[in-house]
Amino acid sequence: MGRRQIEDIYGGVLDGLKEYGRLSELFGADANKAVTEADKVVREWGRLKEEDAKALADLMHDATLAKVDADPLMRKDARGRLDGIRTALDIADGKIAKARAAVASAGARTARADAAYNKAQRAADKAAYALEKAQEKHGREILADEADMRLRRLFYADSEAKRALRRAGADAAAESRAKTDAVRMLEQARADVKRLEKDEVGAQKALKGLALLNRRFAGLPDAAQRVYRKARDDYRAHFGQVRDALAERLARAGQDAETVRRLKERFDNELGGVYFPLARFGDYLVVVKDADGNSANVSRAETLSEAEKLRDALKADFGPGFKVSPVMKSRDYIRSRDAVGSGFMRELGEAVGMLDLDPAQRARLNDTLTQLYLNSLPDTSWAKHGIHRKGVPGFSDDARRAYAQNMGSGANYLAKLRYADRMAEQLDVMQDLWTGANMRRVSTSVSCSVWRMR
Repeated sequence: MGRRQIEDIYGGVLDGLKEYGRLSELFGADANKAVTEADKVVREWGRLKEEDAKALADLMHDATLAKVDADPLMRKDARGRLDGIRTALDIADGKIAKARAAVASAGARTARADAAYNKAQRAADKAAYALEKAQEKHGREILADEADMRLRRLFYADSEAKRALRRAGADAAAESRAKTDAVRMLEQARADVKRLEKDEVGAQKALKGLALLNRRFAGLPDAAQRVYRKARDDYRAHFGQVRDALAERLARAGQDAETVRRLKERFDNELGGVYFPLARFGDYLVVVKDADGNSANVSRAETLSEAEKLRDALKADFGPGFKVSPVMKSRDYIRSRDAVGSGFMRELGEAVGMLDLDPAQRARLNDTLTQLYLNSLPDTSWAKHGIHRKGVPGFSDDARRAYAQNMGSGANYLAKLRYADRMAEQLDVMQDLWTGANMRRVSTSVSCSVWRMR
């Protein structure tokens, strides 16, 4: 029995089924629309001459590495990006000053709270000692004598001292948390400044090389220029949708607004300028890391033999100071979370880890985010280190294939990000009503639908 048949028969008695069906329709429509639109571009791309397709792919990749759009019509955007970085630097500098003041203030308040706690501790110890001595001297039977006001005062003083100690402890803990938050804010602001200073240097360098990229763009035939612009706009729209869907997903799961805002900002920074994911394909990966352990390059190959040759080329090309990993399978790379070990994806992973999700939900969300990330990783070695000129095949074809994959599987993962948790929520609503043989058949049919979606 199909999903629509199930809705027609049981929609009136099974809460959540119609909403589940509506979300399922949206899920399919989102993915299908992206694939249909992308197919038109792929067909036009395929009609380009081989030399034009290669020139287009090389230009896309060089523009991605430079983080600047090669399209002469977008010159103002390149200048605007540099201005935006400098504005962000000014804001980050202000945050550092504010964070330093907050750390100093929190430090002073923490010291006062600690002193108050120590004073309360001494008072509590003194009151407890006085009460203990009085009990030892007069015996417990005298405590029942309400006329003995001295002992009653001692009991009261002991009780008040303990309450004061608890309040002082709570205040000290609160001030300690405030100081920790202030220190974290300072560290984040410093990290932002460091990143933005690097981006500023890159943006300045990109502006210097922009004239050459503009000339290369102008040298492309009109059809190749149309493909460049359409692919650029599609990628920009796709990654913008991923950013918004990610923010909405985290917000639905209970993440605080400031963390969501920061992650959206980091997402935009990661994709600054223009971005064409020109990834290799295959189930074998080789990862290059710098001296700090950050991923400098991720390359894929479709056969083990090709991967071993690629690894040798990477070792020769990157040289001292870089560590080239052994050939690994894609699933091992994802499992090890090398892809999300630093920077934006590490911060995103930490945010997901703080959500109140069961292990299965967290694993599915992490897998979706990782797949979106891996699908868009650029192989920076191709243009930056010239490896495609050393006999490693597939560069110009990969640009077109990468576009088709990102608009296809990328759209599917985006739809998961938007709807999977909401569909699962409707299943939970229906779960309580799944009783009797008929309802068990509904359960099986709908659950199979969700399993296929995942």
